[in-house]
Amino acid sequence: YKSTDGAASWKESDSGLPGAGTGLTYFVPWGPLTIDPKNPSTIYVTRAGIGVYKSTDGAASWRPANSGLPNLVGDYEFMSCCVAGAVIDPQNPNTLYAQGGFTGLIYKTTNGGASWKSVGTLGIGASQGPLTIDPHTSALYTPPVFREGGGMLKSVDGGATWTDVFFSLRDIPVS
Repeated sequence: YKSTDGAASWKESDSGLPGAGTGLTYFVPWGPLTIDPKNPSTIYVTRAGIGVYKSTDGAASWRPANSGLPNLVGDYEFMSCCVAGAVIDPQNPNTLYAQGGFTGLIYKTTNGGASWKSVGTLGIGASQGPLTIDPHTSALYTPPVFREGGGMLKSVDGGATWTDVFFSLRDIPVS
């Protein structure tokens, strides 16, 4: 749904998405919207078992942006869990990263979703949290979900390798 009047009213905006107009687009939740910071009419959305969809007209219509991602019909990677969303590199909006499923594979596109390639992995079960990107350095971050005590995983090489950045909630000052 999309609002153009400050949320006073909403209009369905799913033309081109699987199940559009049938109500079927709502059985499996879609991931968060990712909006191009330099061109807000370009928007990406992800969904388990379906992958990445792109709009270049402010969500009026959508098209698949899955070339190079695993076989979305039968591949365990995307069918078994969630696509944890996509993030846009604010220094180059044609570069996006997506994390797929339980195995933690990281995918990258440098052409606005026209084609993707696997660039690294977080390891099996390492994380299913959302990817975040530092707007100044383009470093990627994601929270590990199967570890107590806090911390983040960080990549400074476009998702190829990951290191632990440990911190404890006790280390965060309370003001």
